[in-house]
Amino acid sequence: MSKKSRRHLGQSLRGSSDLWAWADSAAYLTRARDQIILTLEHRSAPAPDPIALVLDLGKDGATPHLRPASPDEAPPPPDPIEDRLLRLLRAATDPVSRVALRRQLGVKNLHLGNALAALEEDRLIHRTPTGWTVSPASPPPSP
Repeated sequence: MSKKSRRHLGQSLRGSSDLWAWADSAAYLTRARDQIILTLEHRSAPAPDPIALVLDLGKDGATPHLRPASPDEAPPPPDPIEDRLLRLLRAATDPVSRVALRRQLGVKNLHLGNALAALEEDRLIHRTPTGWTVSPASPPPSP
């Protein structure tokens, strides 16, 4: 599969698009951080939600296998980018450039731009000639 993310995983297959067009149904295993994700596609049915899996190494000679992750094994949902951005800007003593924000947050430029626009619209942050900073009367982020 290519590194580009696509709406349908089959569109990420390397080589001819005929490979994806040929299949009536497909199952894809991908890795997202510390999880294995099972995604199913079918030509004439809506796809179910992706399923988080765990590699169970088994005990007492049992065969290793994949099983659905239980809720306590699933990683916590990531902090919204807006919350992370506000924490970073509140900790900074000077305005922070967009390049520095992107590097520190490790996010795509598009996602950073959307978060900056939303926070600026809510008047929580503002842009200065040297970068972004927290607005003087912005409340602390929600826990």
